[in-house]
Amino acid sequence: KELYFEVSVYHEYEDEDGVKRTPLGCSTFETGNILGNSLNRAVKWLKDSGSICVMVQREQKHMEEKILSLKLSVELQKESRVFYEVERKLQCSGENSSSWQPICRSDYDMDKVKSREWPESSMVITEENPSLRITLRSHSTKKGNVLIGYVETSVNKLLQTLDHDESLELDWCAPKSQGKDGENKIKVVSISIIEDRSEKDDTVNECTNYSEPTFINYITGACTLSLYVAIDYTISNGDPRKEESLHCIHPRGKLNDYESAIFSIGEVVAKYDSDQKFPVWGFGAKFEGIVRNAFQVGGKDEVDGINGILQAYRSSFQSGLVMSSPCVLTDVIRAAASRATQSLHIAMANGGLAYSILLILTQGNIDDVNSTKEILIEASAAPLSVIIVGIGNNDFTDMQFLDDYHEAEGERDICNFVEFEKYRSEDISVLRSATLDEIPEQLSSYFYKRGIMPSSKVFDNSPF
Repeated sequence: KELYFEVSVYHEYEDEDGVKRTPLGCSTFETGNILGNSLNRAVKWLKDSGSICVMVQREQKHMEEKILSLKLSVELQKESRVFYEVERKLQCSGENSSSWQPICRSDYDMDKVKSREWPESSMVITEENPSLRITLRSHSTKKGNVLIGYVETSVNKLLQTLDHDESLELDWCAPKSQGKDGENKIKVVSISIIEDRSEKDDTVNECTNYSEPTFINYITGACTLSLYVAIDYTISNGDPRKEESLHCIHPRGKLNDYESAIFSIGEVVAKYDSDQKFPVWGFGAKFEGIVRNAFQVGGKDEVDGINGILQAYRSSFQSGLVMSSPCVLTDVIRAAASRATQSLHIAMANGGLAYSILLILTQGNIDDVNSTKEILIEASAAPLSVIIVGIGNNDFTDMQFLDDYHEAEGERDICNFVEFEKYRSEDISVLRSATLDEIPEQLSSYFYKRGIMPSSKVFDNSPF
């Protein structure tokens, strides 16, 4: 949803008649525009002089739970840039179903070491004796974070090891070069439970993020959104020179359905894109006698802003393309997944995150629905969501299947289908809501289920 708010600035002063307020100006802001900037802030100039700067930050809630303060040390067989992660065990639906939720990560040294003692860290616990898992990893610039080993324990067991001056032996080690069982050990240097948060020493390094991060947590934690647009140029759209064509470019500025969908949906997503540059692709057209199903639309690899997308689309009919068939979505989905994965790797190398949204606009007569389903399953491993907007009045049964198949097969849901015609008479916000409502959960669950937390701008203890 778009959220607008107005900020007013006044000069308040007191004279012999009492307190008076003189308005200096006001500005209206929209949260998407603010969160789309790299620093999560926006500036607007007042009419007369001065400016208003608004910054969005995640609220740091102090809950009523207990604080577990923990200080650990490690002895390793092999030198490494070691760090640890503490997870708590969560019971899921089902008798024997459970999962592990990260509640704390340490930092790591740039120098490789065989032994290390970390500063005391604190984390929130809600149970009397929660089950914990402590995992050691070695940070590698080439291989990523390599698992050394882990141990499953509990708060009471950690207290016992401290009382008896014992070490925790890792249950399993990988790869073999990291050492054998028993050769890498974790030792509890100190542990305490604080009943009242106000008693916690402010010098203690507190781990944040006690629950699953939300979409806003990731966006305010330096995760950028990127929009890709793919347009159907198959012949079933009709001759663009004729009024009844779905691709008819009206001379008096009236938007056709393709243009309306680009503007209505793209405008919202674009607000979260800091560089406002978008790749635009086409499929289902011939160039030099060959059918292309993932070709560049416009003269550049990326166009500037929503207006740039519209201009690239309109100019494409003067580019020499010949509308053809069949309607194949697999190539643009594969291209989007590859680009999204590459963008994430680049972002993580610079301390951030990246997630991408592919907006496919199509009249719906796809050639092979099963192949499209398979490529969507393959693309679900990428940081990508796919929005398919059906243009026109065709039978969109296959598109609805692509939206729903994950429920029966247990796959990650990355696809959302919306039939544009059904929302023609509705307010534009209804279309936007139907199209984009699944994106926040898809983004946050993608990263969280892979143990990727929002960047250190929000969670200062993250080693990533």
